[in-house]
Amino acid sequence: MITAAQRPSRARAHRLALTLLALAALATPTAARAPGMPEGPWRTLTVAVLPVTYLGGLADPLADPPEAPRLRADAARWHRGLEVAFQGRDQVELIGTAELRERLARQTVLRRTASLAQERYALGLEQWRALRAKEALVQLDRARELHLEAFTDLVDPRTLADVELHRGLALVDLGEIGPARIAFAQMFALDPTRRFERGYYGGPIEHELTGAARDIASLPAPIPILWPAERLAALARRLEIDVWAVGLVTDPEPLSPREPFARAPATTDTAAQIDVALFDVRAVAFTARETFPIGADDFMAVDLDRFVASWHACALEAPSPFLRPRARRQWFVELGYAHAVWLHHRRTRDYLHGPGAHIGITYLPTPGLELWFKTSQRATLSDANADLLDVFTTTHFGLGAGLGLGDETLAFTLRAGVEVAFSLADIAMTTDVDCKFFGAEHPRCRGIFRAESPALWLGLDFAASLRVAPTRAWYLAWSAGTTIYAISGSLVGELNFPLYGTLAFGLPF
Repeated sequence: MITAAQRPSRARAHRLALTLLALAALATPTAARAPGMPEGPWRTLTVAVLPVTYLGGLADPLADPPEAPRLRADAARWHRGLEVAFQGRDQVELIGTAELRERLARQTVLRRTASLAQERYALGLEQWRALRAKEALVQLDRARELHLEAFTDLVDPRTLADVELHRGLALVDLGEIGPARIAFAQMFALDPTRRFERGYYGGPIEHELTGAARDIASLPAPIPILWPAERLAALARRLEIDVWAVGLVTDPEPLSPREPFARAPATTDTAAQIDVALFDVRAVAFTARETFPIGADDFMAVDLDRFVASWHACALEAPSPFLRPRARRQWFVELGYAHAVWLHHRRTRDYLHGPGAHIGITYLPTPGLELWFKTSQRATLSDANADLLDVFTTTHFGLGAGLGLGDETLAFTLRAGVEVAFSLADIAMTTDVDCKFFGAEHPRCRGIFRAESPALWLGLDFAASLRVAPTRAWYLAWSAGTTIYAISGSLVGELNFPLYGTLAFGLPF
């Protein structure tokens, strides 16, 4: 039997035991880690949802169809549904509308460019109202260019749609109906919900507006046209966005039995559709896309959750230690310019320069070691004193090995090898004025050196090379070196030690 005096001591013992168990659990955190899960941070993807657009009612832009208000409301619901589908997913950071606007506001250049575009638009509108269509078009064209530089077509498309509308009106005033039709079509692509009061602009303009709206409505694949890939990628890099989510609501159509996820709508025999697509800046392309019928809210939640979950399973990236490395490039082929200067030229009083062409092939069997082959053809030019009596051409072949540091992006290598050179022309050098004036065969000519072609030179080649690859598709290479010719008969004593350099463009394989 526990007495009243013993109860406090028993409670303290229980508390002490629980404290020790908690400390033991904290001391062994690995026991709670999921087995097989790699340690280290995985890349977090930032996702932003662009406003879901209603592309409908364009058969007649002078009247709003009865279902248009409901479908615009559905577009807003699906926009929110997309945001909810991304929220709470592992390694996904959802950029909301407010934060997206903040990131845009921090882009000073974009904000200033958009302001200049609005000033140009105001000037163009003023000129157009004053019936000066030509002057107005100049200002409106510039406003359009500035708005595109500020990415207004993505962040505020209705503003750019106003510019396209008045560009079209100015073009009609100038009698350029074809370009006006294109401007109106661009306006509807930017703002498909735009409608006009019948009779406001007159018959000819209404005819072009209707035709342009139907052109946009008949697009077979509108998403890549309404949201161009290069524009999405450029804006994503500026705002540090990895994935854009876009949605497009279209007019009601009969459900097709070929649709794998089609469900009967809640109230009607036909259902509007929404086309949802995800643009990944890493691929610069839409990597996921699916079409859903617009039905009840519970259907929307299930469909979007399934769609985003399937994307999420494939989109995450582990850091580089967990990724398979890219295939190493082993072959490098380059073509470029070569220039040599003969350091030893005993029969001339000035340096002899030799410009030419260079071809090189490099093989890397393992990082740090390379095997190389090169060939060049150089024409040695006469010096300023004309001591080299005529230009001569040499063809050079070399091969060897090198040791270096670096990778595919930047590599520095020290090379050594052997070279064989062929002289394809006679070589004659002299500093004797009599030889130059009277000719080599004259008795007064006593100081001329002549090597008959063909001549063969054999020597050792030493060089240093630098390879820089801005991209994996191509690289630039520089090299500098010299050759020590040892076997070439009497020519070695008269002409030797060419110091050369090359500049080349290359392709890795």
